[in-house]
Amino acid sequence: TVQSIAEADAINKRGGGAPGDHQAAGVSAYLRDPSKFGGTTLKFAGMEVTNRPDQTPPVRTPVAPAACLPGPGPDAAAGVLQFSAAGYTTDESPGSLPTITVTRTGGSLGAVSATFNTSDGSALGGADYTPVSTTVFFRDGDATPRVVVVPIVGDQIVEPNKTVNLTLSQPGGCAALGPQTTAVLTIEDDDQPPPTDRPGALDTSFGVEGKAASTAFGGDRSAMALQADGKIVIVGGTFSDFILARFNADGSLDTGFGTGGTVTTDMVSGQQEEALGVAIQSDGKIVVAGYTRPGLDHNFALTRYNPDGSLDASFGVGGKVVSGAAGLANTVAIQSDGKIVVAGSFISETAFDIALARYNANGSLDAGFGSGGRLTTDIDNTDNHAGNVVVQPNGAIVVSGGVAKRITGGVTAEGHTDVVRYTANGSLDASFGVGGKLALPATLVGEGLALQRDGKSVLVGSVNVGSGVTASTDFALMRLNADGSPDTTFGTAGTVTTAISTDRDGARAVVLQSDGRIVVAGTSSNISANFAVARYNTDGTLDTSFANAGKFTLDFFGSTDIAESVLVQPDGKIVLGGVARDNVDGYGLARVLP
Repeated sequence: TVQSIAEADAINKRGGGAPGDHQAAGVSAYLRDPSKFGGTTLKFAGMEVTNRPDQTPPVRTPVAPAACLPGPGPDAAAGVLQFSAAGYTTDESPGSLPTITVTRTGGSLGAVSATFNTSDGSALGGADYTPVSTTVFFRDGDATPRVVVVPIVGDQIVEPNKTVNLTLSQPGGCAALGPQTTAVLTIEDDDQPPPTDRPGALDTSFGVEGKAASTAFGGDRSAMALQADGKIVIVGGTFSDFILARFNADGSLDTGFGTGGTVTTDMVSGQQEEALGVAIQSDGKIVVAGYTRPGLDHNFALTRYNPDGSLDASFGVGGKVVSGAAGLANTVAIQSDGKIVVAGSFISETAFDIALARYNANGSLDAGFGSGGRLTTDIDNTDNHAGNVVVQPNGAIVVSGGVAKRITGGVTAEGHTDVVRYTANGSLDASFGVGGKLALPATLVGEGLALQRDGKSVLVGSVNVGSGVTASTDFALMRLNADGSPDTTFGTAGTVTTAISTDRDGARAVVLQSDGRIVVAGTSSNISANFAVARYNTDGTLDTSFANAGKFTLDFFGSTDIAESVLVQPDGKIVLGGVARDNVDGYGLARVLP
């Protein structure tokens, strides 16, 4: 018998916002075997009022908007009040605070208001949510969007998603109501058991209920590769050593690999170093790429392991290559002839350039590639990074990457995505983009790259949506023709965006199924981040036969989970890999039915 007592105090009762705004608040409890998922269901009893009385919240009585003078009727200068969207979504977690936003557009003259009310859809007031009737107030000259809170009442009952009707009425002052005076809040049931027999369901033959993890080993900035025998290698997650782990096809750690399934390699004693990419050779040997940092600069670093996790002494010096190419290596690919292509970033005095190097099978630089085996590429005199590399069947090499928007010294540099295609010898391919290079301004789809059989490429990342209190990010996909032009048959002018949640969603990786459908993995975050997955048809529409209308999220331990890699097995099953945080970072894996 285990008895657990938890006590929590809420001061401002806001919650649900960003930690930097001191709005993040939550309490959770779970009981599980440290080596398993799911554990046991907790039953709560004895919830009672303590001897500390609840604090009385401040009473805010806004000044009533002035009458509309000189006469009745709205004044265009006062603006239009309406909901920011026709629908909002929240989960059922107790204390969830969905972001329902009322906007004032077109003018801000005078004080104005509108009455906000909830009413039952399929959700019942008092049982599923707390009914709200309030006044949304804007001061004279104020057009900042207003957020209205509808508290959610959670339970542990498996039930369909439920809806709450939202209305705006009775405009005060000289404001008019816009066309969006009604909206629907959908409460997504978080007690739904995952489906077990359809596409998008967790594969219960893998790990525990479809999930596996390495506790306190691994972390973020990881990469994953699939062996021919179905075993899964995942690398990355420390700044002091190269680390990697191997899982069997059933999700258990492969105890015949390294030490209990894990390997730690100190590339250069005393230096910062990190593994960021992994690829499997046809002979089963494992190539890992990353960097070492002897000072302010970085060097490409590679190591090769035998199938049992021991260093391959025939590669480099004792299995390691730690010099010869300057830069930070992010990704690696194996050519059909066994040569190794590594892509990343070269850090110059003024900017970052795309860096590429090719190595022979023994770890020496390939002198027939670029300049002595290395090359750098600048695009538009901006910072450029290569986060992905794909070798085409004809030997051409495609790299992609991106840089997020940032502000340095008051100067704003917009985010962008870069794509470059090289010929087999490392020269720029003039048939692609502009002289082999393609810059996509203000488009952040450099996180993942996949190549179709017809030569088209699919890139994924995120797109900013809204601003201010309504700001969020969605999954973003873009498909390019073989010459680098947008594929207008895909989505809208070659681009597709998808909201996984109402907050921050971002795609990190993409893979193509044998039938051409596109699987995208990343993260979705309302309160804490979860694995997020979506599947698309070849035209960019969501595949509604997959999971929940084409998408789903996945949690491991109730903390930060980020899918950073996605692969498709020969049997079509989908493997996700990334970080799963259980007090400390570790590797998280999941397998999904196709």
